[in-house]
Amino acid sequence: MLANKLKDLREPGEFVVRATAPRKLILHGEHSVVYGFPALAIPIYEVPLSVTIRTVDGPFFRLTGVDTIDYPLAALQPLFEISKTTEPEKALREKHQLLKDLIPENLKYSTTRHGMVHIITQILEEPLPMHVMVEMIDRNPRYSAVEMKTGGLGTSAACAAALAACLLKITGKVPMDVVSLNQEQRKLVSRYAYVSEVLAHGKASGIDNEVCSMGSAMLFQDGSARSYLSMPRDFRILLVNSRVSKDTVQLVSKVTEFRMSFPDIAQRLFANMGDLAEQAESILHSGQYGKEEYERMKVLIRVNQGLLFACGVSHPKLDEIVMIASKYDFAAKLSGSGGGGVAFVLLPPPIEGDEDEKVKALQGDLKEAGFFSVLLNVGQRKSDETGIRFELPKPGILWLERWQPQNLILHGEHAVIYGFPAVAIPIFELPITVSIKTVDGPFMRLTAFETLDYPLEALQPLFDLSERSEPEEASLEKRRILKDLVPEKYIYSTTRQGMMHILSLNLDEPLPLHATLEVVGKKNPQYPLEEMRTGGLAASAASAAALAACLLKITGKVPVDAVSLNEEHKRLVSRHAYVSDDVAHGKASGIDNEVCSMGSAVLFQNGYVFSYLFMPRDFRILLVNSRVSKDTVQLVSKVTDFCTNLPHIAQRLFASMGHLAEKAVSILHSGQYGKEEYERLKVLIRVNQGLLFACGVSHPKLDEIVMIASKYDFAAKLSGSGGGGVAFVLLPPPIEGDEEKVKALQGDLKEAGFFSVLLNVGQRKSDETGIRFELRE
Repeated sequence: MLANKLKDLREPGEFVVRATAPRKLILHGEHSVVYGFPALAIPIYEVPLSVTIRTVDGPFFRLTGVDTIDYPLAALQPLFEISKTTEPEKALREKHQLLKDLIPENLKYSTTRHGMVHIITQILEEPLPMHVMVEMIDRNPRYSAVEMKTGGLGTSAACAAALAACLLKITGKVPMDVVSLNQEQRKLVSRYAYVSEVLAHGKASGIDNEVCSMGSAMLFQDGSARSYLSMPRDFRILLVNSRVSKDTVQLVSKVTEFRMSFPDIAQRLFANMGDLAEQAESILHSGQYGKEEYERMKVLIRVNQGLLFACGVSHPKLDEIVMIASKYDFAAKLSGSGGGGVAFVLLPPPIEGDEDEKVKALQGDLKEAGFFSVLLNVGQRKSDETGIRFELPKPGILWLERWQPQNLILHGEHAVIYGFPAVAIPIFELPITVSIKTVDGPFMRLTAFETLDYPLEALQPLFDLSERSEPEEASLEKRRILKDLVPEKYIYSTTRQGMMHILSLNLDEPLPLHATLEVVGKKNPQYPLEEMRTGGLAASAASAAALAACLLKITGKVPVDAVSLNEEHKRLVSRHAYVSDDVAHGKASGIDNEVCSMGSAVLFQNGYVFSYLFMPRDFRILLVNSRVSKDTVQLVSKVTDFCTNLPHIAQRLFASMGHLAEKAVSILHSGQYGKEEYERLKVLIRVNQGLLFACGVSHPKLDEIVMIASKYDFAAKLSGSGGGGVAFVLLPPPIEGDEEKVKALQGDLKEAGFFSVLLNVGQRKSDETGIRFELRE
């Protein structure tokens, strides 16, 4: 279920996703294709159709085509309920009736609207407040979108395909960063668009949705493409708008009646049309398209128009277009269901002589007769220009933003690496944000207190290793490459290395993007950002988790409208962040990435969470910045040396720390947090600091913080790897008289050159925990 509405994704009116689909032109086989005969159709990219989805501020769904109509979400709900509870065939019939009640047939393009609303009920699980806007795109100044708002070009199918593609992006079935669809995704779009076409026209062959979704010329029969065609590059037509409106449903019905009244005649006419389609395909497949091939195609066009006239689907205005074209020895025919809409004139490939002058004269005559025409080259296009296309953000536009809690270890730092229990809590007041923007250049930019650009070609070896090497071998080789890429002279070089590693794990290739890492100060105005850029709060793990979450969105593994992650996604983020932390620190326990990813207080041991903790609401600490920089890699190495030189002593110290962690959990799990519980926790904090001092990971400045706190009968300890960074003072729950002591303590700490801030790190509401996304255009 899409629990997070689009209004949580963007501000009202903001652009969410846009897809553009080609329309189509049937060269041979309209109407006969409905009855199982072959047809030949081509995509028209010069007059595409765009669907844009924006957010709205209200409980309604807005649809803009020729005009704008709002539909209350409550009125749409029954359509979604039918999808969930009814058999598919019966559901379609019931939906059709509901759609007719919702969108009366006296509205222009009512049947196309029926199909679009149906697609929304197929792909989404609930009605969402959004604005779907359908537009014609002007890609050529020679023609106006107004003139192209006409029948015969598969507009309803293109509209359905573009809408389905947009919705697949919103629901995460198509990755966020793609600009086109793969073959499997195009087939899925085509299936959705087909059902929409059935609702729109009563009976559909499937050719329109297939061409608009696949984006290729094709010979089509019995619901699928028999073959795809590579059109000659010089295949040109003159597209002519008859300026006569048409009704496809009525025309399909008219042909059905003709077939019922004269089945033998209709069958022969349809068979002839199918034969023309196959003849045309064989000419186009030859690989040659000169004067001879054009003349043969011209005959087929003329014959097909005669057959359509015989079926009763032409119109006097279409006949007039055919007649004017014949004056210049050109062949023309209607395209689509007929009865108005468009016709096209087949033009020869550009050759020496007076052909182009004849085309200009023809256009003059058509204009004088009241028609609009435009010359189109509908020949073969490059493969990366075909099919449905998505619009991606422009360089410098924020793609997505993700904020992640940092963490604080109450008990068990260092000991947890050697398999002993530890307790840690998330710090939501000081989250890390990673934002990703596009850049206009062949490089990847990483900002973490300073900005560095990395050429995409320099990053390619990292991505190649992920694809070709064994995991362990790849990891060792990546470390070597990362050290060359990000020298240790740069601040937070190891964190950068870990982030680069995550990029290579999640993306198939290096992309031109800008990842910015920063501490978010908006959560609490009491403290300046520069004071929170310090060690001891697992900033590297929070950065890695936030980046991994962003990349999961970009690659479509997390739905585009989600503002938080489910349990499975959090686990995936944690695994990626662990690898990054391991690269950053040389040895990682997994506790930092687990707390930052899951967003919960935990008892952690041997790489796993033993239990999640519900922290008391009044659990308060005074976070103190020692203003001493630290090096986690060096401190981890220092403890490793201590373990090697004095293994028995180290083992006993670590076991004692693990015991403290378990004791703290039993107190916190009791559900009570008054003066008695606080006093017991205070003892544990004091003992833990002594054990860390014994391990050699304290620092004179950290010891000074502990000493100042003890003057007021408060217990304090370092957090994280030690050697600088932060310490925290455990504060009692709000009790009369203690608040003055806290203020006095802060005054003494400030006088001694430290920065401190009071934080309530107690239990939060479930919808405020874990990784959170912000999306902007």
